[in-house]
Amino acid sequence: MDNPIVVILLTALLSSVFTLGLALLVYQRYLKRRLESEIDRLSREWGETIEERVRRGVVEGVKSLPSTETAIGLVRSGLDTLMGGSDST
Repeated sequence: MDNPIVVILLTALLSSVFTLGLALLVYQRYLKRRLESEIDRLSREWGETIEERVRRGVVEGVKSLPSTETAIGLVRSGLDTLMGGSDST
């Protein structure tokens, strides 16, 4: 332990480990319960509203998709453009 660089590195490492340990302890003892209760409260208050909005968005998104025939036509058109020809199979 005569080398000052080793002492400095070990001190920094131990300081970091103790800081992380303390942060984990505070999180598990205090913050975790509060955060979970807050999430539960928000879920009860807004859960149905968010679920309805997501459902509506999915339905609208599916309705706005092109039909299968349209999609196939777009793919063929894109392939024709890429291949430089106009013949389709």
